[in-house]
Amino acid sequence: MAALPDNPLEIAQRFLAGSGQIQSELGSGTDGIVYSTSRPSAIKVFAARQPYGKELAAYSRLAEFDVSELCGHNVPILFGHDDETLVIEMSRVVPPYVLDFGKSDVDICWDFTDEELEARLLEQAEDFDEYWPVARDIYYALRHYGIYYHDLSPRNVAFVNPRD
Repeated sequence: MAALPDNPLEIAQRFLAGSGQIQSELGSGTDGIVYSTSRPSAIKVFAARQPYGKELAAYSRLAEFDVSELCGHNVPILFGHDDETLVIEMSRVVPPYVLDFGKSDVDICWDFTDEELEARLLEQAEDFDEYWPVARDIYYALRHYGIYYHDLSPRNVAFVNPRD
């Protein structure tokens, strides 16, 4: 796992170039850190080129097809990016949403047999309980656009009224 740059907040602010301000940290994970801005956007500063490229490819594909929602779930819209600093700016979304494409592949099908894929999906079904049918539909909707979503989890696919 790559480490975040020493100054992700500074990188995010520099990306805005005076057209807005960083407001707060929205979250962080293995791929990077996300900040809300004074614009209707979020900025993600990535720790490494590979997840940046994967996420940018997925958002670009969704933009190509003008996708802003899947199965009733909001999808961030790509606003901008910087290949040098590994930054993506996207629209902010509220639940229900699907996000975090840093572990996705575009147009690269996995080497799973149908049986292996079904077993993998059944493991993920346990994480979603009664929400699994919609989460599964989102997974297949992404595949329809050539996006193979490796990180199908409740932290990335949020519902309006999740169980407590």
